[in-house]
Amino acid sequence: MLEELHISSDLLCTVLDRYVNACSALRNGCLYRNNINSAAELLGPVTDEMSLVESYKSKITQAQVEVKRARNSLANVPINSLPAEVLAYIFRLVLAQQCCPLRAPYHWDFEDPPQIPNYPDTLSHVCSQWRYIALATPGLWSHIDIALSCPLSKGFHDRATTYVARAHQTPLDIHLIDPGYIRQVERSRASDDDSGSEQSFDSADQALEHCLANCSSGSLFELVIDVPNETMSYPILFETSSDLSPHDHASSTHLLLPKGQLENAWKSTTSLSLNGTYPSWSSTAYYGLTELRLLGNKDIPGAELARILNSSPGLRILHCDFNIKGSPHVGTSSSLITLQELETLEISGMRRAGVEHFLRWLTTGPKHLRLSLGVDPTSALLKDFFTRSNVQEMRIETKLRASTEPELSPTMFCLPPQLKTLVITGWSWDGDRVMNTSTPSGPNNETLATIELDALYMLSCCFNTFYKFREVVAKFSPRKLVVWNCDIEYPASTWLNINLPYIKSIIGNDLSQLCPSVECLTVREPKPLQDWD
Repeated sequence: MLEELHISSDLLCTVLDRYVNACSALRNGCLYRNNINSAAELLGPVTDEMSLVESYKSKITQAQVEVKRARNSLANVPINSLPAEVLAYIFRLVLAQQCCPLRAPYHWDFEDPPQIPNYPDTLSHVCSQWRYIALATPGLWSHIDIALSCPLSKGFHDRATTYVARAHQTPLDIHLIDPGYIRQVERSRASDDDSGSEQSFDSADQALEHCLANCSSGSLFELVIDVPNETMSYPILFETSSDLSPHDHASSTHLLLPKGQLENAWKSTTSLSLNGTYPSWSSTAYYGLTELRLLGNKDIPGAELARILNSSPGLRILHCDFNIKGSPHVGTSSSLITLQELETLEISGMRRAGVEHFLRWLTTGPKHLRLSLGVDPTSALLKDFFTRSNVQEMRIETKLRASTEPELSPTMFCLPPQLKTLVITGWSWDGDRVMNTSTPSGPNNETLATIELDALYMLSCCFNTFYKFREVVAKFSPRKLVVWNCDIEYPASTWLNINLPYIKSIIGNDLSQLCPSVECLTVREPKPLQDWD
């Protein structure tokens, strides 16, 4: 094998030298015999030779590829010394870094639609060894993306068909999106026409029907439904073929499946994330959940929400921004809803009235709780809840503040004494109402004693003086301070970014005067805690 390679290489080297010399002689001959007759005689052969040179280059490139493949297949090449299990693990890490094309912001950029992802396909095309390992790892192929009613549909469908075969019996993670649905809703928003949000789109319904109809009993663990219909305050509920009546109304979407089959399909679900369209409130889909996200700012009776939560006492993550209408009777402590396993409570999209209802009849267990609010954390709102929970991390946002409503200063926040991490997001970010640190009036503004935090995050906040900024930091005495995209207002409505040089220009190089650990980030850097939920 090597002997033949050496002989062929030597012959090629000799022939190439001779060929280059012949080409040089041709060039010299053309220079000295450059007349009309000789030019006509030489044009054809020279042109033909150019084509031959291109073919030689192609063959040399092919030889180069083969030699590189031979080198890469050697056992002493570092990558080939890795066990197959380690290489498969690396493949999974690469795949985890790839964003799902159907979970991009705003779902779809119609001017520049997403491309079909490169991985894991590219990994299986590197060499025969990598291909063998990739195809022998079914989990690499279990993420299925399906796009409906768009030019990319066929490509995604063909890819999905291949992936299903390669995933074998591995549980599938199926993502479906209908860009046509999104486009119609966007058009209805632009024209102030609600009809686009009230329609049931056959392609999406049929796709969901197909998945649920062919879902093996006990195999559906997570269901995510995101249907934009922000113009309506009431939720769209699924109706089955058993529920259909001649008096269809806009608050339902139809799945042509028997109710028993539908309930059987999602009774094994442990994680539900719903926005816009929901199983009926009495559905077994809400039983035995560990994660529940009810999104879309829809109205729900307090009694229904209480029943749903009672159906899943083992909830670990609860994210809800619904408008709660009324509350169940909670005359005694025994009637409070208790979620002993709750670790994350995200209600930053819930209005104050809903938060008041919600927290009044909710009790959590001894586990560390992460709480997110979008309203002022006052004593009247939170003090009783803190006695029934173990809140260790807290995020306060300004999502729902009216433009004329004054802010509650962070120095006046009602916080639990055991709190370890506080995140303040968007406080006075619009610039019209700068953070006020004076004591607000009113009977319910008592605060707990000064606490010492492990970490204080201030994200997109602004202050009218550095003193106000420093006052907030001093209030909480954090061991670690992270500032992201925060500003100080100067006269004439100018803003100065809070960064390390600015802080040092005021307090000197010893940042420990402010906090033992200080990190200042600009808007160009990733926003911290994006994975908070």
